[in-house]
Amino acid sequence: MIASFMLGMNSIFQFINIYVNDGLEALGFLFFLSALFAITIFIILLVDLFNKNHRVVRAKYVSKYKNIIYVLKENGQVKKIRIFAPEMLHHFSSHQQVEVTLSAIAQIPMNIIVVETDGN
Repeated sequence: MIASFMLGMNSIFQFINIYVNDGLEALGFLFFLSALFAITIFIILLVDLFNKNHRVVRAKYVSKYKNIIYVLKENGQVKKIRIFAPEMLHHFSSHQQVEVTLSAIAQIPMNIIVVETDGN
């Protein structure tokens, strides 16, 4: 989300620079289109994060690799979720049932709750 915002702002500054310094109009138009696209993506992600339409997915914790955990959803698909807080990785152990709250549009993980632990 931050990357789309930064790309949009960079493209806007490049467009203004080309317009003020009488640069190539085609290049200015290209920067304008990329700024429009990046700002649109930023707004969609921002609305998605603050919208209350969240999906709750029940899954089983499978494994972890570096800062990514893998969970097995009820339909048999494996979903990988990136964890940005490394201290949270120690709370997971094999065969735990977890509930993952995902945003509606971008499927961004918002919350992970450990529901139950298997006795294995």
